Amino acid sequence: MSEREKQVIKLPALDVVTCGELLIDFVATEVGVTLAQASLFQKAPGGAPANVAVGLARLGHHVGFLGQVGDDEFGHFLADTLANNVVDVGGLRFSSQARTALAFVSLLAQGERDFMFYRHPSADMLWRPEEVDRAYVARTRIFHYGSISLIHEPSRRQGNRTPYTDPEARGMIWGLTLKHDTVHIYRAIMEGICYGTELIFRTLRKYGFQPQQIVACGGPLKSRLWMQIHADVSNLPITFTKVPDAAVLGSAILASVGAGLYPNIQEAARHMVHSSHRIEPDQKRHQEYQFYVEKYIATYYQMRDLMHELVRYVAGGEV
Repeated sequence: MSEREKQVIKLPALDVVTCGELLIDFVATEVGVTLAQASLFQKAPGGAPANVAVGLARLGHHVGFLGQVGDDEFGHFLADTLANNVVDVGGLRFSSQARTALAFVSLLAQGERDFMFYRHPSADMLWRPEEVDRAYVARTRIFHYGSISLIHEPSRRQGNRTPYTDPEARGMIWGLTLKHDTVHIYRAIMEGICYGTELIFRTLRKYGFQPQQIVACGGPLKSRLWMQIHADVSNLPITFTKVPDAAVLGSAILASVGAGLYPNIQEAARHMVHSSHRIEPDQKRHQEYQFYVEKYIATYYQMRDLMHELVRYVAGGEV
């Protein structure tokens, strides 16, 4: 056991450790304008995992944050903000190689947000696996992570996570002929994602869970076609929420409990989550999709060894 591990093991246990992006949001003070139209921005601490950490700390849980920011004024401001909200920052690193991530945000007239990120790269993108404080993580019962910091190398590890834990899995499109064009490929990608979701539902059913509906939010809701394909493939209705941004609504729910407006998260969600409309699955299309879902599932097992060999060859290792 290293000296660091001996030191950390003596520290009190954490209920939750959140991990991921911690950044500065510059939020337009005017509503209903684009970033280009905005004339004034207000600085605010941001990052979904950090929001979760603060929300849980306000609910009385012992929470720590794991991540990396720049060794600059913004990075230290964020560290102080977490500490002032009783979040343990023992797992937060400061990098001299890049600055803290920045984001400029405005709220458009139709309720959507306009984003622009300054991460070229930012400090969190340079966080390496070997720099993760594993002893710090070992102190917690629950580990919550965000994905934004994992979308670029060296942090990124591609592959499949659910239901197969396979970092060497790779995507593919097969069955192409000369009659297919970009429209077919675009739809194949949409359907492939729906097949993957159906595989997750099948795995849940295998372990005794019975999904009754899909509650959808976020960017994909803009495509009515894609949502209908999801419903048809899974044979589950899809309910749309009135507030399309899940991260904002979830943070508001946590904040309402922390402020004492509701006694618990379940009660807050019951009062704050409202549906706008619902898509029903088409039974005929559902039956037609079953053949393709089965081929999608079989493809992974048929191609797994070849995918692994390809990944290792490209990486310069032995096959």
